[in-house]
Amino acid sequence: MQPNQALCDMLGYTAQELQQLTWKAVTHPEDVELTEREIKALYSGAQDSARFTKRFLHKNGAVVWTDIYSTLRRDATGQPLYLMTNALDITERKLAALTIQQANAELERRVAERTAELQDANADLAARTTQLQGMASALTLAEHRERQRVSGVLHDSLQQLLIAARCRLETLLDDPNTAKRQTVAAIEDLITQSISCSRTLIGELSPPVLKERGLLPAMEWLAGWMKDKFGLTVNYSTDATALPNTESLTILLFQSVRELLLNIVKHAQVKTASVEVRSQDDRLIIQISDQGLGFDATRMQRGKERGTGLGLPSIRERLEILGGELKVKSAPGQGCRCTLTVPVLPADAGKKPDSAPAPKAHATAKVARAVRKARLLLVDDHAVVRESFAQLFNNEKDMEIVGLASSGEEAVAKARLLKPDIVMMDVSMKGMGGVEATKRIHAELPQVRVIGLSMFEESGIAESMRLAGAVDYLTKSSPAKVLLATIRAVARAAPVPTGLSGRRVHSAGTKPS
Repeated sequence: MQPNQALCDMLGYTAQELQQLTWKAVTHPEDVELTEREIKALYSGAQDSARFTKRFLHKNGAVVWTDIYSTLRRDATGQPLYLMTNALDITERKLAALTIQQANAELERRVAERTAELQDANADLAARTTQLQGMASALTLAEHRERQRVSGVLHDSLQQLLIAARCRLETLLDDPNTAKRQTVAAIEDLITQSISCSRTLIGELSPPVLKERGLLPAMEWLAGWMKDKFGLTVNYSTDATALPNTESLTILLFQSVRELLLNIVKHAQVKTASVEVRSQDDRLIIQISDQGLGFDATRMQRGKERGTGLGLPSIRERLEILGGELKVKSAPGQGCRCTLTVPVLPADAGKKPDSAPAPKAHATAKVARAVRKARLLLVDDHAVVRESFAQLFNNEKDMEIVGLASSGEEAVAKARLLKPDIVMMDVSMKGMGGVEATKRIHAELPQVRVIGLSMFEESGIAESMRLAGAVDYLTKSSPAKVLLATIRAVARAAPVPTGLSGRRVHSAGTKPS
């Protein structure tokens, strides 16, 4: 090795010391093989020069990084004479690059750790969100179940007893004693008012249409209820192609719309409001608006607006938990617009609810009215109501009770066995309901006519019974004269003078024409 002074200075040796050493002695052990490979390539003639990076060892043991450029000198015959090597010290640049590399590696490690922490946090947040959504849904369902429980007590106990009491009382209206008849009529009127009051309360607590037909029909019912009870005309429109995909969301939306409409009644001082339901992508949007007094919406946004029950803050919180939102736009004197948005699953396109064929027309035969009694099958899951109706109808000379049934299944079986002329069918029963029982009886025994009976006046229930094959639909609280007139008209296969027949529901206080 014939070093120059620059190499001596770079490695910390004197020229005499370096002349006593081989190149391997001052080369980093990990770079010896690399250097040998490059030198062999030069001597073999495979390449004329070599450029690579290698490490030297300083006399004090420090590592010196260098860029190497080597060429092999040959004689005229091509034989190697000597190897000339230039070494450029790049230690500072290399150390800086290593520092940056180490910093990048440390940064990547910290990012990976932070990413893992965020993933764990997101997973925990998702789990907590799911848990919170479940709790919100459970709360909505629990509230609704309690409403249903109280509504059930009113319907299954109080109303049935009132109906039975009035049926028995009406048998006394023919008493020759005028004073007694007047007293009975006054008591009957009080019972009728009690029935009407309890029916209204049931509707407010848990509208049957919400459970039986879903959100959109329930909101149509709500529009009619707001008009009847508060005089608020609700302009309702929908082009929705998506529906709530859970029971709790359906209940929450219905309760929210009702609460917002009640707020309009209480505060807006208007006679009209609008409810619009539409779908957009995978979200259901309900907008409730009015042109009333309005209010400062920023107070609610700052959490200063308070109320009772399911007020605006509560609606907003529950919707947000379920992935939705409530936007309120209002100002004093400028009305109010509330927009509820919730994620939903799209309904099957073109899917329609199953329905039975419309009642078939039957040929009518003229029969002497005094010759044959109308044979009735009474179906009701409340014994006291069955017995009261039986007593009422048995007092009529042209009617005969041939059987009693307490369930839809029993009604179908007895209809097959007894083949009555008319079935008085309770709509709401445990197990097989009146709609399904009517559908089966109509399919098997088309000559048997079914008259639906219910505590509720909803036209949707009447329509379901009509589609199942019923010829008419009455409320149990209909006056005795209406019940009897309807049965006689159906028995004669004549048009019902005051019955629904797809047009109107008989209810408490209805007078036959």
